[in-house]
Amino acid sequence: ETRELLDALDLKISFSLPTWTMKENPEQKAEQLRTLLGISIMEQIRNFQNYYDAQDTWRSVLFDNGVIVRICRMPISDARAFCLFGSNLAGIGLSSEDRESGRIFSLFHEVCHLGLQQPGVSGLMVKNTSSDQKLEQYCDHFAASFLLPSSNVQVINALDNFRSSMTLETARKIANKFKVSKYVIARRAFDLEYIKKADYWKLIEDWQTQDALIPKKQEPERVTSGNYHATQISYIGKRFAQLVIRALQSNYLTPVEVRRIVGLDHSVLEMNL
Repeated sequence: ETRELLDALDLKISFSLPTWTMKENPEQKAEQLRTLLGISIMEQIRNFQNYYDAQDTWRSVLFDNGVIVRICRMPISDARAFCLFGSNLAGIGLSSEDRESGRIFSLFHEVCHLGLQQPGVSGLMVKNTSSDQKLEQYCDHFAASFLLPSSNVQVINALDNFRSSMTLETARKIANKFKVSKYVIARRAFDLEYIKKADYWKLIEDWQTQDALIPKKQEPERVTSGNYHATQISYIGKRFAQLVIRALQSNYLTPVEVRRIVGLDHSVLEMNL
């Protein structure tokens, strides 16, 4: 449907991210992609007001490069995310059960899969060294380095600060600054040899144990929680919703077709955009 709408509206959007192989340095490829997307670390710090704003901004710049991102109602126990290709576009699905900070990491993990031209389904992190896990570990490395590039002085200062304490409180504070998850902070500290491997896995296991004890209702919730219309738009993405409205205004879609595609009346859709 996205391809059809883009063609009908004569919008020249197609998959345009660079491609590479696992022989190439994930840190370098991540920095190149960040330059292409045009969002600096300073913009990430200053302009992203919260995790939802960060997610929307990343989704928007990826849309311009032919990557359509949806939030999908799928159990996180099955998968955190997946990606696929089709009709000169790429798609990424993120689990609705994941935390917003986790979705951002999963988003760029899947972007790496697209860059490697190896789409698939990604689940929880494990420690084995099978060929599949080497691919997953490469994509994890890429995603973490994209979000926290080692060439940035603010990132280095933050990781040095984390090394000094290695506390959950410090990790959360740094994570909120860069709008990433605390797990990304630990991952980058490990990747860049600020902390030892044993310390890294100890932190991950401790944090996962603590997170598992947090009741669902106490987890940070999106400001749209309880608002079906806003949640539905969040799931399909603002850019796709805007595309549908534009198609309606151009008489390519009827109000009935709009409701079939997005699950909302066009008047409600316009009101919430």
